[in-house]
Amino acid sequence: MKKISLIVLFLSVFISTDSFAKNCVEIRLGMDIGSGSTKIMTAKVDFCQNKILEVLQNESVPVAYNEDLEKSKDGQLSQEIIDKGYSAISAMVTKGRTFKPKKSYAVATSVFRKASNGHDVIKGFARKMKMPMEVISQEEEARLGYLSVKATMPELSDKNIVVWDIGGGSMQMFSIDKDKRPQRYLGDLASVTFKNMVIEVIQEKDMQKVTTPNPIGDKREQVVALARSYSRLHVPVALKEAIKDHVMVGVGGVHSHSIRNQLGTKEAQYSLAELEVAGKSQVKKSDKDLEGDYRSTDVTNLLLVQGFMEGLGIKEVKVANASLLQGVMFR
Repeated sequence: MKKISLIVLFLSVFISTDSFAKNCVEIRLGMDIGSGSTKIMTAKVDFCQNKILEVLQNESVPVAYNEDLEKSKDGQLSQEIIDKGYSAISAMVTKGRTFKPKKSYAVATSVFRKASNGHDVIKGFARKMKMPMEVISQEEEARLGYLSVKATMPELSDKNIVVWDIGGGSMQMFSIDKDKRPQRYLGDLASVTFKNMVIEVIQEKDMQKVTTPNPIGDKREQVVALARSYSRLHVPVALKEAIKDHVMVGVGGVHSHSIRNQLGTKEAQYSLAELEVAGKSQVKKSDKDLEGDYRSTDVTNLLLVQGFMEGLGIKEVKVANASLLQGVMFR
């Protein structure tokens, strides 16, 4: 009798554990409506373990919201860019819904915080798509980037890391210190804003008429110096100290695509020395010599990252195959 009871107990535990595991798995759709691009991921996830089990859809489409806002005379996103953005979202979500996600959620970042009609634009997208969408704070954006790295790079789970995310209109660095307190840098100098600063400040051209700084040519050192001095002035002292003995992890398209493509490497890290060598050749190129949808910002991305690495004493960046999306999936 006792033996039968033990068998029943074992089977009940096994069945309930198996059932619990299955209840933790579902298909989710996440979207990051950024300042320069819109990204989507649909995946099977284990939300109890914060693990992505299978990626079903992973796409990115350029939508130049930040470029549009920088040229705006009234601080609002134009109807033209709103229509273009909605078309991209609609096509991507329609495809994602073929996988029948149980939960869908989208976040919007920097440009929608800045534009006076940004929140209304996202509310309109949400209403039309019948999908929850939210303009998140820069603090939350930094946290999601950190969670994305933790979800995709378990080998770094026991190491001290600083997560470095560069978007079209904002830049975040985020870490957790030994007392579980966040250390962060939340800035506005990023891919598109830095490119425009180079056009106006270094090249002394009208941003309303000129959309690309390429070729940068002999202005390279001035551009790097601008980024270097900016990093030294704006990154908080506590984070500068953390960087000295932490692993720097780059997240997002600037690190994983723009920088690595220009370096011609598939390695999951790059060094300051590599950036310096690549920069000397990339500054000679015009847009027609470059490839991809983001050619107007590629070279200044390279010089921006080089300047920050020099200013903060960073020798190497590990690259996470992640964006905000992995964090959004578990929000």
